[in-house]
Amino acid sequence: MITPPAKSLIKRASGSASATTASIDARAAAKVFDAAARAGVPAERLARSACIDLVRLQRPDTQMPFNALIALYERAAELTGDDAFGLHLGQASDHSRYDLLGYLIANSHTYGDALRHLVRYLQVWTDAVEFSLTTDGGKAGLAYIYGAAIAAPDQRRQESEHMLSTMLHVGRELTGRRWKPNAVCFQHQQPAVIAVHKRVFQAPVYFSCARTELAFDARLLELPLPKADPALAALLQRSAHALLGPVVSDSSVTSQVRGVISKVSGPGDLQLAVVARKLGTSARTLQRRLHAEGSSFDDLVHETRSALAKNYLRKRELAICEIAYLLGFSQPSAFHRAFQRWTGMTPRVFRNSR
Repeated sequence: MITPPAKSLIKRASGSASATTASIDARAAAKVFDAAARAGVPAERLARSACIDLVRLQRPDTQMPFNALIALYERAAELTGDDAFGLHLGQASDHSRYDLLGYLIANSHTYGDALRHLVRYLQVWTDAVEFSLTTDGGKAGLAYIYGAAIAAPDQRRQESEHMLSTMLHVGRELTGRRWKPNAVCFQHQQPAVIAVHKRVFQAPVYFSCARTELAFDARLLELPLPKADPALAALLQRSAHALLGPVVSDSSVTSQVRGVISKVSGPGDLQLAVVARKLGTSARTLQRRLHAEGSSFDDLVHETRSALAKNYLRKRELAICEIAYLLGFSQPSAFHRAFQRWTGMTPRVFRNSR
């Protein structure tokens, strides 16, 4: 049986239930209820079956336990009689269902940028799972990774199949091309019938794998998104970054790079080769690892410098020219220009406003 959801969204039965802190925006459940209703299963019936409090679920800014969402998918498949419920729902998905994250992805410059934004900012939507984007020569892989507290593979089958189906469907819509993956891998066991899997993915589908992953041609990452608005993407990225705050990019390599950048002692310390050497690796390897985590060295330099600059400017004993050097700028004028790009105001105006 699936681990019971946390009590904030369930009706407790007899006995005790262990809660999990892994959660997701409750709006993720809306599409499940909508699809079930179209198949003749009322929301109230589905909610009762999944032990979900429908009233609490509909409150603004509500988070629901991720295991509760998994249970909802499984109950929906059972009650509708659709063993491929997750696959079918993924093929009807739309990026707008994912709010800010969805619109940021849709307005990215290239498909690769879209996936890197997904990797980096997924925590805006949920802290229960993460994506990992890797490239090896001409091959790319988008892995969907569950946290330790999440239900076992066979208990989360519908949600897993929904997510990979969604990623393929949305990827085709964004690029304007009906591309096919090289392979699709699931951690759960093979269902009795996989005809829908073959029709949806049009690629080899494997089960009982080490991880849930969509494998495809790496050249797809360079495809531009025809309907993207770069200016809107920049605005949405700033919003996503602000929502995540200090937890953004908590992966080990990115965190280590941030740590090195935050301790710069002069202009030369902010070169990629120097940072890589301090971390005991090569510049090329460091770039590749950051890329896999949905980040880049230049982005980290800009973000960390901006945060440090604001902290330094609050310390009035530091002259602005000193701050410029502490941040690795060779000239105060370069710091002035950069700070205005980051904040829309000069360092002096920022300091005086505080």
